Amino acid sequence: MSSDASCVPDDPEECIKQGVSEHYWIYLVVYAVVLSVVYVPVLLSQSSLGVYRCLRRAQKEAIKVEKGIFAPVRASYDRNKLKFAKELALGEHTIGNFIIIGSLIVNTAYFGLYWRRTVLLSEVCLDQYSPEWQIEVIFSTYFLLYFCLRLFGGYNRREFWLDRKTMIDLITVPHIFVSIALDRDWLGFRFLRILWFNHIIDLLKQLSIFKSQRYIDILSLLSRFVTFWLASAGAIHLLEVTGDPWHDFRTRRCSLSFADYIYFLIVTITTVGYGDISPKTELGRIFVSWLIIAGLILVAYATPTISELFASYSFYSGSYSQVTDAKHIVVSGYVTADSIKYFLSDFLHPDRKDDYTKILLLHPKEPDHDLKGILRKHFRRVKYFKGSVLNSKDLLRVKIKTATAAVILAPNYSLNPESEDESNLMRVVSIKNTCNYTKVIIQLLQLSSLQQIVRIPSWHPSVDTAICTSRLKLGLMAQNCLCPGISTLLCNLIYTTSESKDNQGWITEYSMGAGNEMYKKRLPEAFYGMTYEEAARMCFLNPHLHIMLLAIDATPETQEFTGTERRIHVAPFGFTIDKGMSGYFVAQNEEEVLALDHITADGKFVALRGDTLQPAAAEQQPEIPLVEVHIDDASTEQNNGGLTVTARLRPSSVFSTSNLYHVCQERDFETALLENPTDMVDHVILCTFSLEDSDELNLHSFVSPLRACTLQADELMPIVIIGNKDCIQSEWGNIAKYDKVFVIDGCPLDQDVLKFANVAHCSSCIILGSTASLDEDPALIDKQPILCSLTLTSLDFSTNAMVGDALSGKHLHKVTELYQEENVQFLDLEDEDDDAEGFINSQPYAQGECISTTVYDSLVAVAYFNPGSTALFEKLVTGGSVNQAKPKQKKKTRRFTVSSTQEPKPSLYRPRFLQISLLKPKYEKFQHCKFSVLFDCLLGEKKLCVGIYRRIMEHNEFSKRYVVTSPPHNLVLRPTDNIFILISYK
Repeated sequence: MSSDASCVPDDPEECIKQGVSEHYWIYLVVYAVVLSVVYVPVLLSQSSLGVYRCLRRAQKEAIKVEKGIFAPVRASYDRNKLKFAKELALGEHTIGNFIIIGSLIVNTAYFGLYWRRTVLLSEVCLDQYSPEWQIEVIFSTYFLLYFCLRLFGGYNRREFWLDRKTMIDLITVPHIFVSIALDRDWLGFRFLRILWFNHIIDLLKQLSIFKSQRYIDILSLLSRFVTFWLASAGAIHLLEVTGDPWHDFRTRRCSLSFADYIYFLIVTITTVGYGDISPKTELGRIFVSWLIIAGLILVAYATPTISELFASYSFYSGSYSQVTDAKHIVVSGYVTADSIKYFLSDFLHPDRKDDYTKILLLHPKEPDHDLKGILRKHFRRVKYFKGSVLNSKDLLRVKIKTATAAVILAPNYSLNPESEDESNLMRVVSIKNTCNYTKVIIQLLQLSSLQQIVRIPSWHPSVDTAICTSRLKLGLMAQNCLCPGISTLLCNLIYTTSESKDNQGWITEYSMGAGNEMYKKRLPEAFYGMTYEEAARMCFLNPHLHIMLLAIDATPETQEFTGTERRIHVAPFGFTIDKGMSGYFVAQNEEEVLALDHITADGKFVALRGDTLQPAAAEQQPEIPLVEVHIDDASTEQNNGGLTVTARLRPSSVFSTSNLYHVCQERDFETALLENPTDMVDHVILCTFSLEDSDELNLHSFVSPLRACTLQADELMPIVIIGNKDCIQSEWGNIAKYDKVFVIDGCPLDQDVLKFANVAHCSSCIILGSTASLDEDPALIDKQPILCSLTLTSLDFSTNAMVGDALSGKHLHKVTELYQEENVQFLDLEDEDDDAEGFINSQPYAQGECISTTVYDSLVAVAYFNPGSTALFEKLVTGGSVNQAKPKQKKKTRRFTVSSTQEPKPSLYRPRFLQISLLKPKYEKFQHCKFSVLFDCLLGEKKLCVGIYRRIMEHNEFSKRYVVTSPPHNLVLRPTDNIFILISYK
């Protein structure tokens, strides 16, 4: 665009003389006429009828009255044209999308032409051959055509005329026709074209460019600010370069550019106000005054939105940038500071020898203060991402397809475990739906959930792992009734701890055993053809190994990842090791297990010395004659506070159809209720705190190990369950087939109820965790089991004690379940030993009288590093029994039919823990010997020694005991020691 000096002189006085003011008013009159013609009928009309609507109505009436066969065809043709126009106008068609995108581009270019035009005077002579003017004509023609398209294709005429884009077109499009008619070009209201950018958000939504509402809100706020800023700058620039009409336009100011007014407005709206630029015209001052008020309103309106956007921004909303060949796992589900703390303490333990695997936590909420502290502590290996496992996009953010495993945690305590399990099952479905080959490790709270997870597509039992916490918890407690202290021995294999060198006294020996963990390793070629006892003897007695071979995984390599069940054999005496089999070892660290690779082909161990392999020197063992030890399995010994008692129950029972349990004909619940004080002895008492409307207790998992087929008939102890009668009755259908199971309706906190159950003469007392609602203080979650344990401790049995019975509650064998490890301090208030720190080193846990639910968080880490270890742990706890329990029912269950088979099938192999005392004449020759001597001797008798149950004070008959897991080979045995042995029954 060019300026003709003869047409419009640079001198304002001369410019006014040539009729600039007349042209200025002509433009305004045209704008006023156009707007009046359009909007006066719209505002006055109560309906949205316009000229086009009237024409369309007349056309429809004409079609109705028109006769002939072409009338319907013509009406359909008109409807199709109208429908196509609507699709183009609203962008519901591909061509319509291109038209909308083209409008955005054309408006951007038009505003660029306006910016270039601002360097000239407000009114100049029209140069119709100028390239800028020709481009502007093309753009205006495009706007006119798009205006007509929206006019005839819109669904609502009233909304069309009131639309902002329509108003912009009505003001800016007629400008070009007036300029051609007057042969003059006024700056006019071209700057209003920038307001079209407010509709860019609708375009982005329609094209699905941004699907996040947060990004859309940010762009919407930004577009409103930019359009308000630039449009206001264009308005003040127009007023300043045109001048005041009542002063004959002498006040106009042509020395400042459009960019100067952009700068002026941003300084003014932000209340900085340098004062270097200010309006000179009266119209400009009036406009700026109102603009300041509008700017303050805009800032007040935008401030909450900005605050909300910043508040909604999450530091954890990004994506994981995976390094090439770097391993990572995805942890979801119940992600809190407590659950993650125990999981990380095991997963990141130095004994794992894994410094590269990253842990990605995925949770829908922001981490709390405690969890942020854990993230800062392990910032190099633990990352937190905000998102949902049920959203495939969030799973792709954490690279679920390249993850080595997906871990789903469950709360150790829940008022609604059924809902928690259903949520975790849905998480498995989402993960498998996104990537069906991803390994999944899941925690479940209820036994019935195990039946549902196998129905999930792509669930492979040999690859994926499901940990049922209630089944393992009650199984551990049941095993503790059969073999006191065994729960601590088994849990020590799960917990990853390091042996402390600063401990003194009994904690020194205890920590040596607690530092052992379970590891899985492929057996080297030197073991091929060996029997299990030969391999176990080589592993433990070799001076460069001293590790214990606990079980054999005979799953073939070709079937290990095919979805079949693992074939794990616990202490399989007589079993021959073949190629491709793996072993489960108990060792202090992984390096001890890796030393198995230094076995020669002839089966001899060699040690590394420099760069060559040298035979290891044989360890000097004391020459103690081997003693033939024959253990009578029918008279298994139970130790209670140092006293040996024998089960006095002689029930008549039969084996179930699966030959796993001793069962009888189903008993009615009323016959199991005890209404009079019992005089039974050597029985097991189970204390529960569940309410009628609470979820299932899973009593089957506790009763079934006490009725296992590995027990002889005279070893079956009576079971007394204390708790809410209605809650127990709802699960009676699962345990009605077991003999000698009784129920007492009452609260275990009542001493009279405990005396009613003859607790003074019981063999063991099991206290389950509370199901009460959470208090403000999380430590109070264990208040009921702790108070029950203290109530038992305070009882005095000396008045009616029998020979071999405990004299008081202090000597009673009891096992308490805790949800919070810190609450173990309340179970032994008389303990003044300050050397023990933490739950694992506490006396109640060391002696097997306390179980914490945190062990299942550590079990998840063990399942990741040692595949199949959870299956082995379950076999040790439950004997490999199948899930025969039914979900909790209010109605009476179907009666159970039993086939009478007196002997189990020879094909059933089930492990069992026993406890022998060195005070017995047949074992007294092992007193003051090394543990390796006893291990070698009993191994020849097909019995595996796995630990020691030792008194804290050797010469005190009622002294507390502690567990030594997998003792060192050179540990000297004491006369009062009890030995844990593992036997596989056929």
